[in-house]
Amino acid sequence: MKNNNVVGRGYFRKSKAYGLVCGVVLATAFFGVHVSADEVTSSEPISIATEQGANQTIVAPENDKLSDAIQNATNSGVDVTQDANQSVGNKAEANNDYNHQAEELDKITAEQDKINQENAQINKDNQSLEDSQQNANQAAQNTNQNADKYHEQHGGTVTDTTVDYGDGTSTDDYHKGQQEAEKIDKENDEAVTNYLDEKAKYEAVVEQANALNNAVSKAENDLTSKGVTVIKVNKVVHTLEELKQLLAQNEAAIASANKQVTLQLAIMKAYNDANDAYQNLNQQVSDAVTNHGGSISVDKVEVNTGQSESDYQDYKATVEDLIAQNQQKLQEFLQKLEEFKTSSQVNVSTSVATQNVDNLTYGDSFMSGVINVDGTFTFTHDMNDGDNSVAGILGTGTLTGKLNYTTVANGDGSITVKLSSIDLYSYQYTSNRLNHAVNQNLNFHVYTIDGVEIYSNLHNGNNSFTDVINRNILLNKVYTIAAGASTGDIGVLTIDDNWIYNTHGQAIVDFTNPNQLPIATLHSVEAPINPPVVEVQAEIVKATNPDKPELVLHKVNAAPAPQKTPLKNNLTASYHLNDYKIPLTTVKDVLNDNGISIDNGTLQKGETGHYILEGAKVEAHGKDNLVKYDFEDYLDVQHDEYKGYHIYAMVPITLKDGTVIKSGADLQAYAQAIYDSITGRFYVTLNSDFLAQIAKESDFQAKIDIEFVRFAAGDVYNDFVNHLAFKDDEGSVTDVPVPSNEVVTHTPESEVPETPETSETPVEDVPVVQSSVLPLTGDETTPLNIIVSLIGVLMFVFGILGVRKRKED
Repeated sequence: MKNNNVVGRGYFRKSKAYGLVCGVVLATAFFGVHVSADEVTSSEPISIATEQGANQTIVAPENDKLSDAIQNATNSGVDVTQDANQSVGNKAEANNDYNHQAEELDKITAEQDKINQENAQINKDNQSLEDSQQNANQAAQNTNQNADKYHEQHGGTVTDTTVDYGDGTSTDDYHKGQQEAEKIDKENDEAVTNYLDEKAKYEAVVEQANALNNAVSKAENDLTSKGVTVIKVNKVVHTLEELKQLLAQNEAAIASANKQVTLQLAIMKAYNDANDAYQNLNQQVSDAVTNHGGSISVDKVEVNTGQSESDYQDYKATVEDLIAQNQQKLQEFLQKLEEFKTSSQVNVSTSVATQNVDNLTYGDSFMSGVINVDGTFTFTHDMNDGDNSVAGILGTGTLTGKLNYTTVANGDGSITVKLSSIDLYSYQYTSNRLNHAVNQNLNFHVYTIDGVEIYSNLHNGNNSFTDVINRNILLNKVYTIAAGASTGDIGVLTIDDNWIYNTHGQAIVDFTNPNQLPIATLHSVEAPINPPVVEVQAEIVKATNPDKPELVLHKVNAAPAPQKTPLKNNLTASYHLNDYKIPLTTVKDVLNDNGISIDNGTLQKGETGHYILEGAKVEAHGKDNLVKYDFEDYLDVQHDEYKGYHIYAMVPITLKDGTVIKSGADLQAYAQAIYDSITGRFYVTLNSDFLAQIAKESDFQAKIDIEFVRFAAGDVYNDFVNHLAFKDDEGSVTDVPVPSNEVVTHTPESEVPETPETSETPVEDVPVVQSSVLPLTGDETTPLNIIVSLIGVLMFVFGILGVRKRKED
């Protein structure tokens, strides 16, 4: 059967480069060459520089002997401090050093005990001095407290008195000062008793003086508010009798001032009332003049004002009567003014301008006219033939009619007259006798003012008759007539009486506006005379208190601090903790389903196997904090099928809150796993939050069980890397990869005949030597480096040959 050396991927594993790696490692380990970490490169997951060892720094806790020594020294008063940690080789060295430190601390503690005994006597002497000082201070404090109490209760003056207590080194001096302070306290008591007696007498006078002064203040405010000039006089009073006399004197002065004030107030009130009446009258007249101008005339009436209360009262009554009279006149004036503005009344008068005949032979001839209020008129003329003086007037003619007009008030006293037309009613002739004249042709004519004949009548004068005319003549004339004015003569008709002697006349009308603007005469007076200014004064006496008795108290100074003997200083000591490094190791194993190790054994196809990954043990009291604890493994995907994993605690784990996770407990709740079925990479990370909960005093270790099924024949190699990281107090994190050992399992093919092969000399596998320390790094080049490099090349060639040999197998 052909032997298939198939390898799984891991930190250390048999591979095609196995010989090369072995060669390089052996060369480095043998010669101790300085290899720079920067010069080592690899395509593998973990750097070769990390293969030389992984470790953890442990801070050894102090042992019981050192702890007791530290406690004893501290209890004795030694100032114990902790120095920086020191590094040692291992735990035993750390413990030996702790024993030595404990012995040194015990020596210092013994010396401190001697100092403590000496300080005890010093304290005793100092206490005696301090007690004396405190007693003296207590006496001073009592004196001062009593003085403050008396001062708070009674006031007064507090003075400081210096007491000699010595320089703070003698108990006798303190005692003498104490006695002096107590004496001053008694003197203060006597001063208070004497003061209270004098104060009672003083307060009796002050009480009555205050009562008088309160009355003075009240009277002063009252009189001042009334305009009285108050003159205050201060007088020191010593007895109640003096106060009684002052009180009677003040009451008389106050009563006199009030009487004068009452009189002045009555005069001033009468004056103000009179002046108010004057202002009302003046305002009444002023408003009337402003509103009606020249229609108002003012008549100033002389009224005696005087300067007494009764004079002002008489003045007020007179002025108020004038106001009433003015008011009546104004009402009548306003009524007439309204009539003046709204009246459309017109006076109409008529006349006849005639050419009368004045003839001694025949006598006079006349023509006259009359117009009524309603506009009707009558014009009458006579007929004269020369016999009038003998036979009388021949006859008379009368023309009747009506003058049609209208009037309208214009609101300002003027009127508008519209003369619209004239109606002629009739002409009536009355014959008184027969006409004796040869001329029998009497004729009567009426013309418009423009000469147009509108009526005529021819007769002989022997008979009476009435001729009805009934004719209207349009005029359409408009006249605006101011108040009190007239139109003058307005001709409306021309009338001719023709016979032997012609009498020509013109009918004339005159319109007159009878309106007259009303006028009112109002009364005014001179203002009342100001009352005389009379200053009312009142002299009142205010009591001044006598000198107040004074309380004088004394306070004392405190005793100086005692000059104590200083104590001897306590000793000082220090100790340190030790730290040392321990290697971190991991273990890889492979088990069958019965839990039996089959490393370098056989696992049949189809059987289930378990890779056991025991992580590095991180011990308690580590210097740095564990922040990463990961597992990385590569399964051979050409032979093994991944089925799952479990992770367990390998040691009891104590958390910071006191919780204890037992050894063997399942930790899968705190872990996260990633498996890549293509590459076979299996990676488990413990949560950082979980790692942060682990107590500093607890160990920590975990292991993983990876379950798989073998499905192909061959030799399968496998290892893993435990990736750790620690963080120091400064926050720097250091990654520490811890590789495991390598395991191998063999899975045979099914039984088939094989041709025997000539055996070849096998190449011996050289185990990898893991260094417990990292290699030195640097850039230094020396002849020894050159020689080692040549040897390394030779080992490289040998490695190549080893690879080829394994490939042929």
